[in-house]
Amino acid sequence: MKILALILTVKALINHSAVALVFFVRRARGGVPGANQRFVTVLLILLASVSVVSYFDFGQYPKHGSFLNPHDFFHYYLGAKYWRAVGYRDLYRCVVVADTENHGELRYKTMRSLDTYRKESPRAVMKNARLYRDKFDPKRWEAFKRDVAIIESIAKPDRWLGVVKDKGYNATPVWNMVASFLANEFAPADRPFGLPFLMMLDIMLAVAAAALVYRAFGFHAGTFYVVYFAAHYMMSYPHIRGAFLRLDWVTMLVMATCCIKLKRYGLAGGLTGYAATARIFPAVFVFGMGAKLLQHVGQVWRGRAHYDGRYLRFFTVFGMVVLSLFVASIVHDGGVAHWADFWDKITMHNDDLSPSRVGFKYVFLNTYGNDLDDWNTFEEVKRAEFAQRAWPWRSILAMVLVVVFFVSWRVEDYETLPLGYVLAYFMTAPTFYYHVMLIVPFLLFVPKLHSFRHAMGTALMFGLCVVWYVLSSFYGAGATRLSLSFTISYTLLGLVVYLLVTAVSPTCFVPAGKGVDCRQ
Repeated sequence: MKILALILTVKALINHSAVALVFFVRRARGGVPGANQRFVTVLLILLASVSVVSYFDFGQYPKHGSFLNPHDFFHYYLGAKYWRAVGYRDLYRCVVVADTENHGELRYKTMRSLDTYRKESPRAVMKNARLYRDKFDPKRWEAFKRDVAIIESIAKPDRWLGVVKDKGYNATPVWNMVASFLANEFAPADRPFGLPFLMMLDIMLAVAAAALVYRAFGFHAGTFYVVYFAAHYMMSYPHIRGAFLRLDWVTMLVMATCCIKLKRYGLAGGLTGYAATARIFPAVFVFGMGAKLLQHVGQVWRGRAHYDGRYLRFFTVFGMVVLSLFVASIVHDGGVAHWADFWDKITMHNDDLSPSRVGFKYVFLNTYGNDLDDWNTFEEVKRAEFAQRAWPWRSILAMVLVVVFFVSWRVEDYETLPLGYVLAYFMTAPTFYYHVMLIVPFLLFVPKLHSFRHAMGTALMFGLCVVWYVLSSFYGAGATRLSLSFTISYTLLGLVVYLLVTAVSPTCFVPAGKGVDCRQ
């Protein structure tokens, strides 16, 4: 834990340094006398380099012992590779049976039922072991047992028996289609470089996204983006780094934002379409582009503008990609049953409360400071309270939709996707590491460092990371207690408000060393 605390401290210092560097870069770009541009550039490169090394925990890996994340591979590799047998509800039961056969004894004391999210008896599962074994043909069952043993071999012993207490495999059938192909046909676990190759996919996507940020917004924005992505709190501990294709959706949103800036509207629509089908909730990020489309149609109708097909291109390709992937997943699964199962599971997952989730829902329910010793009672009370306050909740969401709709009219096209984070914050409350999507609204601030409001927004996003690291230290390194999640949710509410205020008073993009660029 001392190593973990040291790593988190260094990451906090990286973000603290970035706050100061934002204003040094602003002075240098503005040609302020005394601002040494070369010196500031060197500092920024050094900070980005340290940030990248920090992304890999400086080679220490206090949680898993290696960069590869066995907890995530357990769920998303096994869940995707053997989806025809385990579905969304039987992964843990099948693993308990396989582990018992591998070791010749039942080692699990408790587990979670993926049907109800309540505790389940492993002994009761073993009484029906044949039922779960028969979901596989004999050859496939032996392969499953072997893969369970392989993932156990790379996990820390004290963590392995706890993997069946999580909340299962929740990927969409589209993501499942892609991942099951990769896991079964391209990189099986028993090949020496199978799992490491799958782990590298997220890194390759992250590098591609960063390269596109450099291309679209320039050196300073791209380098600050690297610092923020690599060292921000939502990817600290626990995390989904070193996992299997878990950053695909968010890197696609970043690349889509860059493509809009580069006038590649069709490509942006395709990338956003994949993100929406891979995780569903990223679909809210296209709301602003929809508002732009309606605004443009209204202007053309009133004779105030000539027709421009860029928005139609975006939504045409978006729709084609969504429809194609949906149909392909149905063909892959042999029907729509897998989508029905997914919808049932994700509905239960969304209704569930968790001490590690972040979003406006937890501010609305005022979950701070509640005793977690009797979690089930607390959860039932809050669910009942949420049901009783349905109309205030819906009224707030409706008001937010209206605000974002009209604010979207005032921003540049590429800024509509970052503005979508406002809807993601209010309408969803995913596990805190899904808020890695903060790298998307970061792109609303960082390209316009010449503007004081945008420089302040960039500094605010780095500064919040410092606050979260400090709070994490206060609650205990790596803590995901409800009080911490609630506090993070409240601070994000402040960020969202600032995001909207900044967007209401738009500022044009100014490429370094060039004139003002307000082109759509």
